[in-house]
Amino acid sequence: YDLDLVFKDPTEMRLNLKKNGKRVKSFKVKDESFEGMLTQLNQTITANVLTFKKKTIEIATATVTPRSSVDYGSLISTLDVLRKNKIVNIGVLTARGN
Repeated sequence: YDLDLVFKDPTEMRLNLKKNGKRVKSFKVKDESFEGMLTQLNQTITANVLTFKKKTIEIATATVTPRSSVDYGSLISTLDVLRKNKIVNIGVLTARGN
């Protein structure tokens, strides 16, 4: 499985769980604050992603696509949440037109 994290804005992102390049499930993570969103992200990863369909799965790669409105510190905090969940093969993509 692969995981794409796409920021919509600094307090909202979409997680796309993929298998063989095809999206199998999408999750919306949103909160009033960035810190709250990180908490939601961690809960979503542990409760929904890593135990997808009641089975423990492994994430081969993760990609994060920030928007220009997402500062560097927020990006690093997001990467820390992934690493805390043993997702270590991470890439960062640039969002176009932002």
